[in-house]
Amino acid sequence: INIFNFYKLGESDSAFASVSTVASNTITIPSQTLNFHGFSGTGVLQDDNTIDFNYSVDDGNGEVDVTASYSR
Repeated sequence: INIFNFYKLGESDSAFASVSTVASNTITIPSQTLNFHGFSGTGVLQDDNTIDFNYSVDDGNGEVDVTASYSR
């Protein structure tokens, strides 16, 4: 899947993620670079249809851990 407006990098860029076939309701964000930022992490679909993400971002000044809840 592609996640647009990820980490507020803009609507034209998207992070790639894959839905796990092993771990129920889990999304994996593999290591990738978007707009010179490195990303990797996971997301879990909750019962209220939100996805809680835990991922790391490296903008070249060191890695930062981020938590976010996405809903539609």
